[in-house]
Amino acid sequence: MKLKLNERAYDVLQRLGWKRKPPEFITRHNDFMELFDKIKSRALLSIERAFFLFQFSKQALTLQGDIAEIGVYRGGGARILAEVFSLKQIHLFDTFEGMPEVNKQEDDPKSMWKGRYNDTSLTEVKNYLSEFKNIKFYKGIFPKTSKPVTEKKFCFVHIDTDIYESTKACLEFFYPRMVSGGIIVCDDYMSLECRGVGKAVNEFLKDKKEFPIHTTYHQCAIIK
Repeated sequence: MKLKLNERAYDVLQRLGWKRKPPEFITRHNDFMELFDKIKSRALLSIERAFFLFQFSKQALTLQGDIAEIGVYRGGGARILAEVFSLKQIHLFDTFEGMPEVNKQEDDPKSMWKGRYNDTSLTEVKNYLSEFKNIKFYKGIFPKTSKPVTEKKFCFVHIDTDIYESTKACLEFFYPRMVSGGIIVCDDYMSLECRGVGKAVNEFLKDKKEFPIHTTYHQCAIIK
């Protein structure tokens, strides 16, 4: 019980922008720290999760295939991908209007509800990322917006949708389209606030050879 309470408190504090000293092994990476300063006001990622997103992105840099992010919010995570994958096609999927309907059985309705995180728009995010010419935007609820990329192969996918149904849909769509060695990073893995994410990931991988690499609080990576 104490562990769960501590985890929930940590989760909430991070969402509220709790400030603390970053781990030294992260602050030694000047290239990342400069990038994080650019994106931290436009993302809900902790510095640890942003760092591992950056690291896994660099790992996938030499692989063939496109890049995708589902759950763009205000573009902070997408900027990390754009800075790393400057020569690859990047596909960004979001409602750009906040959360869609949630599954009240699988998700926590006290934490996730329709319209949450609606302080964004497609126009705003496009303007924020306007210097990057290798980005395509898809507005709507995934996977209804997936048709333009059904024939694509991917080397890196970032899933940050917060809820069960969306996470499940993303895994079902992208997993068979990942190249060998391709990486899927799932945000909010095993978060109590976003409890549906961990359930969706674990259910999906139950009959697969891959397993979720739990990187830090509320994030995992799947290597195909």
